[in-house]
Amino acid sequence: MQQIAEEDKALQEAIREIKKQKKLEEARIAAAAAREKREQLRRQVAESRKKILEKTRKELEDRPIRIGDKVALIEGDATGTVEAIGKNKLTLQMGLLRMEVPITDVVLVESAQPQKTSGAAPPHVKKVTGKIDLPPEIDVRGLTAREAEQELEVYLDRALLDNLSRFRIIHGKGQGILRKAVNKWLREQTQIRDYFQPDGNTGVTEVVL
Repeated sequence: MQQIAEEDKALQEAIREIKKQKKLEEARIAAAAAREKREQLRRQVAESRKKILEKTRKELEDRPIRIGDKVALIEGDATGTVEAIGKNKLTLQMGLLRMEVPITDVVLVESAQPQKTSGAAPPHVKKVTGKIDLPPEIDVRGLTAREAEQELEVYLDRALLDNLSRFRIIHGKGQGILRKAVNKWLREQTQIRDYFQPDGNTGVTEVVL
C-alpha cells in the first residue's frame, strides 16, 4: 500500500510539472506574439509618421530651415527645436538633451513663431562646426514617469543613430517608482538587448543595445 501511495504521489508530481511546463511554454508563446504585434504596430506608426512628415516637408520645402523651427528626425520619433545652424549641421534642443545632427537627417515640421523686433540689429548666430557627442548616460531624476519616458525615447533614438553599444540611466532610488517606470519602458523596447543594475546599485540601470 505504501509503495502504491508513493507511486501515486510521484505520478501527481509529474503531472503538476508537465502542467507547469505547459503554462511556461504558453506564456513564452504569448509573450513572443505580443512582441511581434508591438513591433508590427511600431512599424505601422513609423510608416504613417514618415508619410505625414513627407507631406509636411513638401508644404514647407520652399524655404530653408531657420533658428526656432521645429524639426523631426527622419528615423525615429524624436523632434526638437533648432538652436543653431552650422555647415550642413543643426544643433537641436530635444527635451533635456542638446545635440547636433546632419541637416539631411531631419525634416521641417513647424515654422518658428515670428517675434516682434525692437529695431535692434539681429543677433549674430554662431555657427557650430564641432560634433557634440552623446553623453554615455541620461539623468531622469526629478521627472515624472511620463516625462522620463519621453526623454528616454529621444535619447534611445540618438543612441541608435550613433551606434552606441550601451548607456546608463540614472533614476535614483527614492521609493522605486521611477525605477519601476524605467524598467517597464525598457521591457517594451525591442532594440534593447539587456539591462541591469550594476553591483546592486538600484539607483542606476545599465542598458545594452
